[in-house]
Amino acid sequence: SIASLPNMYEHTLTLNSSGKTFSCTGWKVGWAVGPPNLTRAVTAVQQWVNFSAPTPNQDAIAMCLTKAREPYKGKESYYAYLASEYKRKRDILVDTLKIAGIT
Repeated sequence: SIASLPNMYEHTLTLNSSGKTFSCTGWKVGWAVGPPNLTRAVTAVQQWVNFSAPTPNQDAIAMCLTKAREPYKGKESYYAYLASEYKRKRDILVDTLKIAGIT
């Protein structure tokens, strides 16, 4: 991510969600990662939003975030597995488009 580049973490707010990362699209659990000067603003706004994800869903996603760093299906982590799956599916799509004459 851009936050991993030199001197960029302090200028970057990274947003993610359980729907994108763990395919839990109906759970409505998201998170923000960044330096305190940026996350304070998110916290200030979020407390006034009329939406709250159920606590059990938040707890489950917190557990998933921890477990996702462990080896998964022969890969070093769930994230590595997910990246390899996206690449595999991308390659299938590209090959199919080439066969169809679309490049």
